[in-house]
Amino acid sequence: MLTDEMIDCLDQARIHRGWTKEDDSEALIQASLYVIENLMNEVSQNYRITLADLEKWEEEKKIEILDRIKYNAFKKKCEANSQEFNPSLIFIDCLSIGDDLIREFVIRAKGFTLNSLRSCTEKKFKKPETKPKTMVCNILEVYCSIFDINLDDIESDTERIKFNDLYNILSLFNYSDMMAFIDKFSYERLRQKVIHIPSSSLFYPPWLTRRLELKINDLGHRTTKKIVFDLADKNKEWTFFNLTSYLFASLKDDNINKILDKNNVLLIFKNVDQKDRAYLDEVLIRELWQSLCSQTAPSKGFLLMLWIDQGNVNDWGGNPHNISEIIHPLAKVSSFCKQDFEDFLPHLGQKFQLSNLRDPCYRAQECDRLWQESEQGQIEATLKAFYKTFQCNLVSETRWLNYP
Repeated sequence: MLTDEMIDCLDQARIHRGWTKEDDSEALIQASLYVIENLMNEVSQNYRITLADLEKWEEEKKIEILDRIKYNAFKKKCEANSQEFNPSLIFIDCLSIGDDLIREFVIRAKGFTLNSLRSCTEKKFKKPETKPKTMVCNILEVYCSIFDINLDDIESDTERIKFNDLYNILSLFNYSDMMAFIDKFSYERLRQKVIHIPSSSLFYPPWLTRRLELKINDLGHRTTKKIVFDLADKNKEWTFFNLTSYLFASLKDDNINKILDKNNVLLIFKNVDQKDRAYLDEVLIRELWQSLCSQTAPSKGFLLMLWIDQGNVNDWGGNPHNISEIIHPLAKVSSFCKQDFEDFLPHLGQKFQLSNLRDPCYRAQECDRLWQESEQGQIEATLKAFYKTFQCNLVSETRWLNYP
């Protein structure tokens, strides 16, 4: 994956017509970051792994420990911060692995060494009289071999990877109201809630759902099974029987308690405002929800029902408390706050290796710029601002209008 940082490295190589030791070191770091990031994606989609994952990679010789003392100190620090004894419950984020381990040469991806990389570059760039254009192509070949990219498809492949990376990293964008609510009830004996999401931007409910999924994955230490019901679908009559049939067929098991032992369950009901008060109270709350809750015992898994409101006129006035007091209404959100941007930028810098974002002054300037371009945090404008920053077209990215 060609990043801005790697492009800068290519430009330097073109100017100097050769590699420096700094270029070697940076290439080694980038190679390790790329390989280890792929390893992380195999076990997690939220840029976090457990200490047990890290130890497993060491046993399987996927990583090499360069400084055992610093490595052990890092593990002890993680244990102390989490106050957990089980390595499977001690979480480490991508930022820590990149900054504290890879860039400090505490670990590296197995198979990459400075000597092997230097011999490769010296072989290719032995003659300084090589024309600059050829030089750049050869350096690009080295990067392509390191990162397993097809040189012929470099432009389209880089664009595809950039789109996917941007989509994934934006899922980490914060939502203060929802996150505070989830944190608060995550310590309850039964992690069961019905949550109403009021009408807002078309992008907001799917985006919020992605962030919610990552949040409960972290808190419950398990993956989430998601089932979407569209109550506006005229081809389906959503009776209690049809709802439960579709639910258990999607879960591939009719024992909800057994499922929650290993998973979170997220039930997403689109267009609840298409149904009247009697249906929502009788079928969704009394028959479906209370039936599911009566079958569950205390567990670490979350059982959540999301009601997505599109703002249509109905006999309950868009106020879920007119239906049932057990429904938690989220405040209507039309924009993010500036703190959400400030919290997000370090993740963005890590994912795209934007070293400038390590500088607090530069990061503050970027935050101000994105805040202005997003029209003070308007939801759709925020997406457009981030996509524009990376020369990506939001119109061609349809995933923000669909649920995961």
